Amino acid sequence: MGDTIVAAATAPGESGIGIVRLSGSQSVNIARRCFSSTETLGARPRFAELGKVVVDGEVIDEGLGLVFLGPKSYTGEDVVEIQCHGNPLIIQKIIKFAVSCGARVAGPGEFTKRAFLNGRLDLMQAEAVVDLIKAESEVELRDAYGQARGRLSELVKRLKEQVVSALALIEVGLDFSDEDIDEIGRVRILEGLKGVLAEATLLVDQFEAGGRRMRGSMVAIVGPANVGKSTLLNHLLGEERAIVSSRPGTTRDTVEGHAVFGGRSVRLVDTAGIRDSEDVIELEGISKTKQKIQDANLVLLVVDGSDEDSPAVLKDLILKITCPFIVVVNKIDLVVDHTVALGDYPQCVFVSGHTSEGLRDLQAAVGACLADFSEGGAVALTRDRHANLLGEVCAKVAAAISGLELGHSDECVAVDLHGALGDCGLLLGEDVDEDVLDAVFSEFCIGK
Repeated sequence: MGDTIVAAATAPGESGIGIVRLSGSQSVNIARRCFSSTETLGARPRFAELGKVVVDGEVIDEGLGLVFLGPKSYTGEDVVEIQCHGNPLIIQKIIKFAVSCGARVAGPGEFTKRAFLNGRLDLMQAEAVVDLIKAESEVELRDAYGQARGRLSELVKRLKEQVVSALALIEVGLDFSDEDIDEIGRVRILEGLKGVLAEATLLVDQFEAGGRRMRGSMVAIVGPANVGKSTLLNHLLGEERAIVSSRPGTTRDTVEGHAVFGGRSVRLVDTAGIRDSEDVIELEGISKTKQKIQDANLVLLVVDGSDEDSPAVLKDLILKITCPFIVVVNKIDLVVDHTVALGDYPQCVFVSGHTSEGLRDLQAAVGACLADFSEGGAVALTRDRHANLLGEVCAKVAAAISGLELGHSDECVAVDLHGALGDCGLLLGEDVDEDVLDAVFSEFCIGK
């Protein structure tokens, strides 16, 4: 890990600014060979020096140079950032020159991996950096930032400390085998472990909600054929994703798109219209619609406001819905009286896919409805690795509690607690296998 790495910290051309980052013992020396400033680069750490970018003796740009000396840097090593114009040619010239001076091009996530290996971040914080980069909504961003700052890590550390405390009391008894743990000590151990089990179980139970917040809640657009579901999808996405036709049965497969409503990531799914049909392909689409209804977190039940049969159709559709839903009365531009009798539904929005009337109200209703059931706790798991390991913690702590209550030997209880302790350590990245690290950091882009 002692070698020096270099990479573009921003994608060339994505903004007016390009950043080339170096990390390692030779990063300052290498940067000085391609960046010339009045004050020698590195003489004033954390100070932005204005200077010229020089490659092979030729000035190719002007920019800023910043030096962060380890261990007080992102990676824990000496780090240099050269900020220049975002032209890909300039950035590649700097990287190529740095390589000729002894650096090597960084692999995906290698800067963050070095931060982890140098103790600047634990593994869960490192994983959160990926989520922070990929966040597409305010909720995702808030969750990822909280985890990157160590919110989940602190919780796991607290659980680990409680397990350590219980294990210490038990092992004192093992060391002094002629002195059994007194009743008060046993009660303390049980109370502590039951607290660990309750907290860990709550996190595991919230895994689905946490994952949904990061992936986006599924909102299925459901209704009879030819009520304007595809038109609504296109309007809500702001693009022509689904084919729109006056001919019933046009949508024969699900069509998906991503949007953000009320700061929440949403996966919108347009489904085939539910109706009687003898068309084999259309029937397959209707079958997929029924599956999406089962998988959805929220259903938009769309009906035609100009169709007098809509109230009866709606009542029949509601019988098929098991999750929260919003009634969407479409085509109100064709209806004189918007108070068409559709029953007493607290969540009902009147819209027109033709004139766009009411679409903002629909977006607000979706965001509000998702907020009612998707927030979960202050901390939520979003990764399979976290949920699986915390599930193991729950199982081993539960076994330890059962062993204590049933009078099993303290040695057996200690084995279970050592196992739980190891799983907490794996969550934080202690003694973790190299293949796990490779899988985690492969999600990063180069330069992060």
